[in-house]
Amino acid sequence: RGLVGSEMCIRDRIYDVYTDSSYVAYEENFTIAAGETLVNEIYVGIGTKEVYVYDSESNPIDAFVEINGDGYYACDWTGSSGYCNFTMPPGDYTIMIYDVYTDSSYVAYEENFTIAAGETLVNEIYVPIGTKEVYVYDSESNPIDAFVEINGDDYYAYHWTYSDGHCNFTMPPGDYTILVEKSGFDTYI
Repeated sequence: RGLVGSEMCIRDRIYDVYTDSSYVAYEENFTIAAGETLVNEIYVGIGTKEVYVYDSESNPIDAFVEINGDGYYACDWTGSSGYCNFTMPPGDYTIMIYDVYTDSSYVAYEENFTIAAGETLVNEIYVPIGTKEVYVYDSESNPIDAFVEINGDDYYAYHWTYSDGHCNFTMPPGDYTILVEKSGFDTYI
């Protein structure tokens, strides 16, 4: 079989061509007779999606990137460089960026895209990030460990303060409610 790209052949299937290594890039059922030689030249269409994730001041940030398509799923971390890439068959996909804020399930970015064989698409994604620093003290200005919640539209995060009474949250711009709780103290909203 003449094959293009990185592949592993298992019976009559080719895997490990794309970032989603479980995606079947080629499958064929065939019958062969004694003494017969069958030749396959298989050309697999590959598109590449390059992803760069930055904060609003152009600093690269570590984020979780997920790409979904028809029968295709791949994910990766950008790391401190803010960069990752994916290879995929031609088709329609959705890219989603997570784990940018303290609420790691919050989708910071989502976009649908179509990619063709041989095409490289580049996303430079700028994510606005706000920071809320919280310091919790008792009435005598001693730091205390307390449970702190931040709530907003589709956003929820919580922390326990550190021994210095401090914790911080990252979040998208918006309106939020803070709740501070400590056993034996009045709840602060």
